[in-house]
Formats: sequence, structure tokens, C-alpha cells
Amino acid sequence: MKVKNQDKTLSTLFLLPVLGLTKEHSRKFGLINAYIKVKEHEPRDKYSIYLIYKVPPDRQEDFKDYIDYNLADNPNFNWEIESSFTNNDDIKGLLFTIPEKFKKDYDLFLEGKYSKLSKEFKAMFPDTKNIYDENGNKEGREYTIYHHIFNKTEWLRDFMERKYGAENIEPDMELWDKPDIEKETFYIDKYK
Repeated sequence: MKVKNQDKTLSTLFLLPVLGLTKEHSRKFGLINAYIKVKEHEPRDKYSIYLIYKVPPDRQEDFKDYIDYNLADNPNFNWEIESSFTNNDDIKGLLFTIPEKFKKDYDLFLEGKYSKLSKEFKAMFPDTKNIYDENGNKEGREYTIYHHIFNKTEWLRDFMERKYGAENIEPDMELWDKPDIEKETFYIDKYK
């Protein structure tokens, strides 16, 4: 198993399903990442999540329609952040709120306590996925990285020991990094 999406924030990897969004949504409109904070923008509360997009010029109208016709019914969607916040018309920001039923899970996520997340939260993530050979033929199935993280598997323990050169990681230790607030913050000045 390869560990992919290493350029994505942990907010992107773990919080999109909680907001009622899919990976297809992310790809379609050029999601840069989900963030816990936006520098120089005051969140509504501690459960605010920002989705920042780089929307190509030819997709701007589709993006606006998506907001008007799809997100208007999403109870987690708060509003579109004015594009003036970056002075770049291609960068769009949307503000969401973690649903009430997942706020405890969100707090656990911030602490990096993935194995303690609720069954309902974990159920939003696939346990297995198809694997394919170099010709695109299905070879079978394997556990996803989410399965390994949530269950603190021996496979992930071995991977982390090799990656960090650690030995004998304690059995009760979580096997994935907790979110680094610096990496989970969108810096507007990168796009001005």
C-alpha cells in the first residue's frame, strides 16, 4: 500500500465527509485544501472549516451555480468568503461548520486521537479499496489508510517505525500525526 495525498491537509483528508462533501466535488472545482483557520480572517466559532479553491476561469460560473443549487441545502454551509480576501478572482473560500453530532469527533481529531473517533464518524471512510495491476486490471482489495489509522494496525505500526526509525512504539500510542495548526492554516498572502 502506498500512502498518497501527502500534500493534503489533515482537515482535507478527515473532514470533507463530515461536511457532506465528496472527493469528486473537490476535484471538480480545484480544491486546494480544507483548513482549520484562515490567517487574518476571524472564524465564526472553533468548529469552522474553510475550503479554499483555485477555480479555473472557465469553471467560475459552474462553481457559482454549485453554491447556489447544491450547497444552499447543505446545513453545514455558512457562506462564501468574499474573493476580495485574496485579491485573486481564481481563489474562492467557503466556510462550513462541523455538524453538532461530530463536534466531539472534531475535538478528538484536533488532539490526534483517531482511534477514539466515533463509529459513526469512522463509518464515513472506506475500510477497503480495489487494487489494480499496471494494466489497470483489478487484482483484489486492500485495507485503506483510514482503516490502519483508526485501528492502529500492526502494518501501520511497522510503517511508522521504519519511517521514523523508532522501535517498539507503545500499543496505546496513536499512529498518525495530530493536525499541525500551522499546516492547517491558509495564508492569504500566498495568493495575493
